[in-house]
Amino acid sequence: MGQIYARADAFLFGRWTYEVFAGSWGAVKEIPRDNPVALALNTRPKYVASNTLRNPKWANTTVLSGDVATAIRDLKAKPGGELQVHGRHHVHPLVARQRPGR
Repeated sequence: MGQIYARADAFLFGRWTYEVFAGSWGAVKEIPRDNPVALALNTRPKYVASNTLRNPKWANTTVLSGDVATAIRDLKAKPGGELQVHGRHHVHPLVARQRPGR
Protein backbone atom coordinates (compact mmCIF):
# COMPACT_ATOMS: atom_id res chain seq x y z
CA MET A 1 0.00 0.00 0.00
CA GLY A 2 2.82 2.39 0.87
CA GLN A 3 4.40 1.95 -2.57
CA ILE A 4 1.16 2.93 -4.29
CA TYR A 5 0.82 6.18 -2.36
CA ALA A 6 4.54 6.94 -2.57
CA ARG A 7 4.52 7.04 -6.37
CA ALA A 8 1.77 9.70 -6.53
CA ASP A 9 2.67 13.28 -7.39
CA ALA A 10 -0.81 14.48 -6.42
CA PHE A 11 -4.17 13.14 -5.24
CA LEU A 12 -7.71 13.70 -6.49
CA PHE A 13 -10.66 13.08 -4.17
CA GLY A 14 -14.38 13.57 -4.13
CA ARG A 15 -15.67 15.64 -1.22
CA TRP A 16 -16.82 12.73 0.93
CA THR A 17 -13.54 10.80 0.65
CA TYR A 18 -11.56 13.99 1.16
CA GLU A 19 -13.38 14.67 4.41
CA VAL A 20 -12.73 11.12 5.65
CA PHE A 21 -9.03 11.29 4.73
CA ALA A 22 -8.61 14.83 6.09
CA GLY A 23 -10.19 13.78 9.38
CA SER A 24 -7.71 10.96 9.84
CA TRP A 25 -4.54 11.44 7.75
CA GLY A 26 -4.86 15.21 7.81
CA ALA A 27 -5.08 15.22 11.59
CA VAL A 28 -1.57 13.75 11.97
CA LYS A 29 0.40 16.28 14.01
CA GLU A 30 3.85 14.91 13.28
CA ILE A 31 4.35 13.08 10.00
CA PRO A 32 6.19 9.80 10.58
CA ARG A 33 8.99 9.62 7.99
CA ASP A 34 8.78 5.82 7.99
CA ASN A 35 5.10 5.83 6.92
CA PRO A 36 4.94 6.38 3.13
CA VAL A 37 1.15 6.78 3.14
CA ALA A 38 1.16 9.53 5.78
CA LEU A 39 4.16 11.18 4.15
CA ALA A 40 2.59 11.24 0.68
CA LEU A 41 -0.84 12.38 1.80
CA ASN A 42 0.48 15.15 4.01
CA THR A 43 3.19 16.56 1.73
CA ARG A 44 1.77 16.34 -1.80
CA PRO A 45 -0.95 18.40 -3.48
CA LYS A 46 -4.53 17.32 -2.98
CA TYR A 47 -7.43 18.26 -5.26
CA VAL A 48 -11.08 17.90 -4.31
CA ALA A 49 -13.89 17.74 -6.86
CA SER A 50 -16.69 19.54 -5.04
CA ASN A 51 -19.22 22.29 -5.52
CA THR A 52 -19.98 22.39 -1.79
CA LEU A 53 -16.61 22.37 -0.01
CA ARG A 54 -15.57 25.96 0.65
CA ASN A 55 -12.71 26.06 3.15
CA PRO A 56 -10.54 22.95 3.10
CA LYS A 57 -8.50 22.66 6.29
CA TRP A 58 -5.92 20.12 5.10
CA ALA A 59 -2.69 21.73 3.87
CA ASN A 60 -1.95 21.77 0.14
CA THR A 61 -5.62 21.29 -0.83
CA THR A 62 -7.25 22.90 -3.85
CA VAL A 63 -11.00 22.67 -4.45
CA LEU A 64 -12.09 22.06 -8.05
CA SER A 65 -15.61 23.46 -8.45
CA GLY A 66 -17.89 24.66 -11.21
CA ASP A 67 -16.91 22.85 -14.40
CA VAL A 68 -15.13 20.02 -12.61
CA ALA A 69 -14.60 17.95 -15.76
CA THR A 70 -12.67 20.80 -17.39
CA ALA A 71 -10.70 21.43 -14.19
CA ILE A 72 -9.68 17.76 -14.10
CA ARG A 73 -8.74 17.85 -17.80
CA ASP A 74 -6.57 20.90 -17.19
CA LEU A 75 -4.99 19.28 -14.14
CA LYS A 76 -4.17 16.11 -16.08
CA ALA A 77 -2.67 18.16 -18.92
CA LYS A 78 -0.05 19.68 -16.63
CA PRO A 79 3.42 18.14 -16.77
CA GLY A 80 4.15 15.78 -13.95
CA GLY A 81 3.73 12.28 -12.77
CA GLU A 82 0.90 10.26 -11.36
CA LEU A 83 -2.39 11.83 -10.29
CA GLN A 84 -4.04 9.25 -8.06
CA VAL A 85 -7.80 9.15 -7.73
CA HIS A 86 -9.14 7.92 -4.44
CA GLY A 87 -12.78 7.87 -3.54
CA ARG A 88 -16.26 7.10 -4.51
CA HIS A 89 -17.64 6.45 -7.96
CA HIS A 90 -18.66 10.09 -8.62
CA VAL A 91 -15.16 11.28 -9.48
CA HIS A 92 -13.96 8.29 -11.51
CA PRO A 93 -16.20 8.89 -14.59
CA LEU A 94 -14.97 12.48 -14.79
CA VAL A 95 -11.38 11.30 -14.84
CA ALA A 96 -12.06 8.53 -17.35
CA ARG A 97 -13.51 11.05 -19.85
CA GLN A 98 -10.29 13.05 -19.85
CA ARG A 99 -7.40 11.92 -21.94
CA PRO A 100 -3.83 12.99 -21.42
CA GLY A 101 -2.43 10.16 -19.36
CA ARG A 102 -1.60 11.85 -16.11
